[in-house]
Amino acid sequence: MTHYLRKKNLPPMRPLRGQALHEVVWREASNPRVVSILHNPGYAGTNVHGRRRQTGGRVRQDAYRPRITKVPIADWEVCLEATHPGYIGWEESMKSQRRLENNINRYEAGHSGVPRKGATLLQGVAVCGGGGAVAG
Repeated sequence: MTHYLRKKNLPPMRPLRGQALHEVVWREASNPRVVSILHNPGYAGTNVHGRRRQTGGRVRQDAYRPRITKVPIADWEVCLEATHPGYIGWEESMKSQRRLENNINRYEAGHSGVPRKGATLLQGVAVCGGGGAVAG
């Protein structure tokens, strides 16, 4: 998607800080910005409330820093599907969310993630699609 946005020159954003506060500005697409778009329910034409929740906090450098945690989709306070035209449907959005979640390397949570740097990077490519035997 990043390559598509760059090719079509379509990387808008709305800064939350600075002089151009909330104005639409055009900047080069980056992977974090694309992932942020894909995580946004508005991309699927859905209005929601309660995606994140404050769960305590701590004082750091003489300032209170609230701890914000993500809330599972099933626990969102409001989730109104198809309230406006979306780029993709809700079901496609949910498949995308599962794909993004599975790309995270968190072995303790059962997520193997996507291949990263390393000597065995191409290991999965050499596996036969039929029975899982290693091609030699």
